[in-house]
Amino acid sequence: MLHGDNGDFTRRLHDVLYDSSRKLRYFGKFCALELYGTVKPHECPPLNGRIAKALRFIGFDVPGE
Repeated sequence: MLHGDNGDFTRRLHDVLYDSSRKLRYFGKFCALELYGTVKPHECPPLNGRIAKALRFIGFDVPGE
């Protein structure tokens, strides 16, 4: 997911979350986004459940899991 050449980030994110051959147990959307954001913060800032909850609290529309 992080350094693959199988399409852009969104395609690789989809594959790691929904493709049964790549899916990891207990590894969900926020885990994937936080991992990618930690490694490549200039492309996708880190996001986890706590950050999403805080952003919702201050008025941002962050979709839930």
